[in-house]
Amino acid sequence: MRIVKRVLFDLDGILADFHGQVLKFFALDVPVAKLNSDDWIRDVLRMTEEDFWRAIDAEAEKFWTGIEPLADGKELLHMATDAVGIDNIGICSSPSRNPASSMYKMKWVREHHPYLYRQTIITSAKYLCSSPGTLLIDDWEKNAKFADHGGMFHLYPRPWNSAAARIPQAKQELANVLDAIPS
Repeated sequence: MRIVKRVLFDLDGILADFHGQVLKFFALDVPVAKLNSDDWIRDVLRMTEEDFWRAIDAEAEKFWTGIEPLADGKELLHMATDAVGIDNIGICSSPSRNPASSMYKMKWVREHHPYLYRQTIITSAKYLCSSPGTLLIDDWEKNAKFADHGGMFHLYPRPWNSAAARIPQAKQELANVLDAIPS
């Protein structure tokens, strides 16, 4: 019997290239790996978090709908779909401070993954979706508390997180998690 029965994907950083969009939006010519600390807004962009979100919120539709899909996002979705079936796949994404961001994120999902449009949850409290058999695939360590609430958490390696050194084996690691069978 498979341990993983349902899979939730984070949107920004797993399926959508949020960090690449930040670099483009703020016209930065730095490697995306520079956006790898809790203080990257201050250290790289040289602005406060408040100013960062104010700039994005001022052009919310352009920012959120202009994000490119991450190159491996569809492959990750196919891996999970093969493991648990499309009816057991969802997207779980945090809204920004601008309420309209939720609408624009949904517009992005409808354009890039229309079959998951009605299986998308907008909440910053992802742990509320946690349950036994549910796996959250995310790029942000702070969402690991999903596992504290009964579900499973997989930090997917990205250049900006603490798992970056595992990028070469990222897909195999995820395949192992999806195929896990209790002993």
